[in-house]
Amino acid sequence: MTELSSSSSSTTTRFYVLDAGVFTQSASGIFASFSGDATLATTQLVFEELVSDSARLAMEILGEKLNIINPKEGTIKDVMIAATAMGEYGISRTDASVIALARDTGGTVVSDDYTVQNVCTGLNVPWLPVRKKGITDFRKYESRTKCKACGKPLNNKGEGACAFCGKGFSGKRQQVR
Repeated sequence: MTELSSSSSSTTTRFYVLDAGVFTQSASGIFASFSGDATLATTQLVFEELVSDSARLAMEILGEKLNIINPKEGTIKDVMIAATAMGEYGISRTDASVIALARDTGGTVVSDDYTVQNVCTGLNVPWLPVRKKGITDFRKYESRTKCKACGKPLNNKGEGACAFCGKGFSGKRQQVR
C-alpha cells in the first residue's frame, strides 16, 4: 500500500481512480480501454470493500497495474464536508476516499455512482462513467422535512407530530433550483 506524499511529481501519464463499482459490475472489459501508459489506482477502503469473487478476479486481472494508494486524511474530510454542503448526505467514506485521491493526484474518477459523479462535478474533479451514461449536470440538494401523511412542509427536524394532521414527520431531499 502506498501513502500519498504531500509533493507529487507531475507527469503526462493519465491517472485513473477506480471506485468499487468498476470491480463489482463485472466491468473487467473496461480495463482494455485504458491506454498502456495509464496509471490505475484505488484506495485501501475500496480494496477492503471488495469481497466477491468476481470483484477480486477483476483486481487480479489488473495485477501490478493497479495501485492501492491512500489519499490525505484532510482531503477525505474536505470531500465529506463539501458533499454534505451539496446535500449529498449519503456519501460513504469509501466514495469520499476515491474523490479525495483524485483531488490529491489530479486524477480522473471512474464511477457509475451518480452521487460520486455529482460530488466530483461540484468539486471540479474529472470523472468517467463505466457502463451508464452518467449525470448531465450538477445538482445541489437541501433537506426538507415533510409530514408523512399530508405532505405539509414543517419547520422542525422531524420530532413530534404535524400541527396540521397529527401524524409523524419524514425527511426528504429536494433539488435546489
